[in-house]
Amino acid sequence: MRSVVLALLWIALGTSCGDRCNARCADTIEIDFDVASDEGALLGDSITVCENDECVTGTLQDSSPYGEVQLTGSFSADVYLSEQTSFQIFIYGGGPYGNDDVYSVDIADGSGSTIFENGAVAMYIEHSTCGYGCTVASLQL
Repeated sequence: MRSVVLALLWIALGTSCGDRCNARCADTIEIDFDVASDEGALLGDSITVCENDECVTGTLQDSSPYGEVQLTGSFSADVYLSEQTSFQIFIYGGGPYGNDDVYSVDIADGSGSTIFENGAVAMYIEHSTCGYGCTVASLQL
């Protein structure tokens, strides 16, 4: 009898999320923006992404697979380039998150001149997948 109850409980709880039960959500901040520039003109330029006062930096490189640049430091961020002028940045982990968090992006050329600079305040959404909670935000600069 006990095994029947456990089996029914497993079926009821274990499959309540369908095929997604094997997935977990992760705290993720997505930042999207475009830079008015000729294709390839940004290669070699530095990019800095900040979450409040914590920043990570890297160099835009042509040799990066699929236009991906990984930034590391006090948090991790992946930068994806499309057409060398459209950017998607994903920040993973981090936190704790507060409604006044400011995310900013700065791109500077080899001489240090600013090519792009913008920021925005995050609006977070609490999300849950099969009992795993996470925080997500999407910003358009």
